[in-house]
Amino acid sequence: MTKEIENSLVSRRNAMQAQVEHYFKTISDQVVTLARSTMVVDAIRVFLGAFASFPYAWRLNYL
Repeated sequence: MTKEIENSLVSRRNAMQAQVEHYFKTISDQVVTLARSTMVVDAIRVFLGAFASFPYAWRLNYL
């Protein structure tokens, strides 16, 4: 009985480990895809420029 419970827990742990690893692999792949996208890189540059031109006092009040 104890061995069956242990085997069940090990099986659940391994399944959860596989799910978590798959999740992080998916997120990693998405980050790489976005980082390689010229549209995303261009948009970030424009956003940074626009943010830098915002008045500092406004950012302090609303962020």
